[in-house]
Amino acid sequence: MFAMGPGFFQQAGSSYATLALTGAFSSSTVGVAYSSSIPITGGLEPYSLTGGTGIASGSLDSGFALSITGTTGARFLTLTCASPATADTMSFTASIDSTDAQTATSPQSVVVSVATTWNPLDKASLIVLSSGNLVAGRTGADTYQSARATASRSSGKNYFEAVVGAGTSSSMMIGIATASANIGSYVGSDASGWGYNASNGGRYFSGSLTGGYATYSPGDVIGVAYDAVSGKVWFAKNNVWQGGGDPALGTAEAMGLSSGSAVFPMCSILEGSSGQTWLGRFRAADLTYSPPTGFSPWG
Repeated sequence: MFAMGPGFFQQAGSSYATLALTGAFSSSTVGVAYSSSIPITGGLEPYSLTGGTGIASGSLDSGFALSITGTTGARFLTLTCASPATADTMSFTASIDSTDAQTATSPQSVVVSVATTWNPLDKASLIVLSSGNLVAGRTGADTYQSARATASRSSGKNYFEAVVGAGTSSSMMIGIATASANIGSYVGSDASGWGYNASNGGRYFSGSLTGGYATYSPGDVIGVAYDAVSGKVWFAKNNVWQGGGDPALGTAEAMGLSSGSAVFPMCSILEGSSGQTWLGRFRAADLTYSPPTGFSPWG
């Protein structure tokens, strides 16, 4: 008698399942610690990175590295970076080997983007940004002034939040708008924006009141969900979707727009003397509430 180790079965015709990498690594954000994993199935453990790096073609940006993680029977290929430095799209083919001489590859494309903030280059002159451009306040006379965010969305289902600052909130608005919306007025003042007003709970489009929701005050968290596929937008106050709307089901939207429109988060403030501010929350780590089912953080 002799021991029949893994090598015997490999030579005699391995019965191990086909080694495979499944799924895709998630997107990444500049300056935010990153880790994403995809499952490894089949083959015979232990697994190893092909060539020591796990890269069959293409390349990783500086600071990114692949490793094999998990426990026996539940292994993963994991991509990590302590602090992504540059916005980019990394295209590469990941590759691993198993002890029974199988190799599995998986083409990957990982987008590294700059975190969304209010845009210092796309705001009215009296809007003042602070806290890494996440807080929008204002100075000056009582005329509406607005700021758009740095990133638009024209596909998928997207969600962001904005927190009403500690000042009086009698005349503030939040919503979404295209690049052509007038930043020298309020979101919803023209046909390029859709807004929700603090003082009367009104929904505004093309300068017209289209119906009312609950009013909101300092400390309230306003959620905005945008489905670019159907061209629908919903508003929530402290995680309560207004008007009986349900973004997850796609029902009772606040208003509709052309599907596929590229829109930006947009905030508006009327008074410069009352300390009004909007705190934008766009990344998953900063949100107060979870996005509706099927929706992703704005990023």
